[in-house]
Amino acid sequence: MKTFRSPVSKPRSAVSFPLLMLAWWSTVSTAAPLPNPNRPVNTPYHPVDQPMPSPDLSPAEVVAIQLKALQQNDAQDNGIAVAFNFASPTNKAATGPLNRFKLLVRNPLYEPLLNFRSFRAGKVVMEQGQAHQVIVVTDQQGNQAAFLFSLSKQNRTPHQDCWMTDSVVRLETEPITET
Repeated sequence: MKTFRSPVSKPRSAVSFPLLMLAWWSTVSTAAPLPNPNRPVNTPYHPVDQPMPSPDLSPAEVVAIQLKALQQNDAQDNGIAVAFNFASPTNKAATGPLNRFKLLVRNPLYEPLLNFRSFRAGKVVMEQGQAHQVIVVTDQQGNQAAFLFSLSKQNRTPHQDCWMTDSVVRLETEPITET
């Protein structure tokens, strides 16, 4: 069993990390629900049919859409573009425009999110108006990487009442030691 901690600064929210980990280990699922079950699993998104934020999507669905898109990223980086579509305005201000965002995702810290083999999703934890979800991806070589997705519901147009991603933080893995 492994525990996860961030190798970088703590997320901006005051989320209780032990609470997140408890939620993660107690409710790990092998896959998050993906919208549009009629879409073939290995079909990348084309720019015309890219999903967009909607008030009808839950935080878990937003994360699942982003993960599916990144898993199926293509040579034109359409998967990265989908993930950027779901970045909150504050996130886009810090990481955009799209070409800069592409470089950030291709950074070794986040690169495991591209074209990974599988993922496990923890339970969404709601705290102080934000949603947090721990994700563990397994890359094509079998290596695992954990990430904390933090989302907030937007209160301004054009994305009013839509859950959007404020941050994705890579979590460092380390073995749990018995006491």
